[in-house]
Amino acid sequence: MDKLNGTTLLEMLESGNNNLNNHQSEINALNVFPVPDGDTGTNMSLTSSNGIAEAVKSGSKSLPVVAKTFSRGLLMGARGNSGVILSQIFRGFAKEVQALDELGVTYIEAGNPGSNPKDMEFFQRAKELKLNHAKLVAFGSTRRKSTACAEDVNLQSLLAAGTDDVVIFGKSWDFQVTEILHATLEENLDMIRETCEYLTKRGKNVMYDAEHFFTGYKENAEYALKTLNAAVEGGATVLCLCETKGGAMLSECKKITSDVVEKFGSVVKIG
Repeated sequence: MDKLNGTTLLEMLESGNNNLNNHQSEINALNVFPVPDGDTGTNMSLTSSNGIAEAVKSGSKSLPVVAKTFSRGLLMGARGNSGVILSQIFRGFAKEVQALDELGVTYIEAGNPGSNPKDMEFFQRAKELKLNHAKLVAFGSTRRKSTACAEDVNLQSLLAAGTDDVVIFGKSWDFQVTEILHATLEENLDMIRETCEYLTKRGKNVMYDAEHFFTGYKENAEYALKTLNAAVEGGATVLCLCETKGGAMLSECKKITSDVVEKFGSVVKIG
């Protein structure tokens, strides 16, 4: 599959709905969102099921029609506060999905094979797909602190996924390095460099996701750029600058991205 169509969208929605149905009791037990009423999972499951029923009833394979009927079904069948919230999440989906009708996708970031067995199962089954244009991408984090790449379970899962392209995410913000990873700044640079190098030497095209990059740049530009340089030294071909926190203005993003392009644009692609 190199294009998203109505049939595929419906399959995706049904899979998510089944997962929600299977775990509604666990969601109920959380009893925290959006209000402590104890039936959040049940209401979300009923709402989602109604959306699926409407989409199936349409009998359409058209992407916009499936999206529109699913959205309408959620709204008309919304149960409780949580059901209303779920329906509103998809409210704008149908309005924008027309542009995706015949969109050719180059890369499909399909999951983290090291996170759960289902993701790994998908990658194993996906090897049977005949893709004319799109490429599946597995993603995961840099190696763990104090763990060699060859012994890192997540990295071994990325290799086992069998994709030619992988996305590696790592820390760009010095605060995240010291307070979340509990690593030194130099240790983090080693983790980034060695991870990219390890995968590159094993034939993978590595795209590096720089988490919290814009926040990190504003707090410590010198170090944020060092993290990108470490990825490039390790063999990454693409640097993806992530606005993870959501606290940077567009003008700031433009200026910071321009700085990165000036420094690295001649050797790698910037995203």
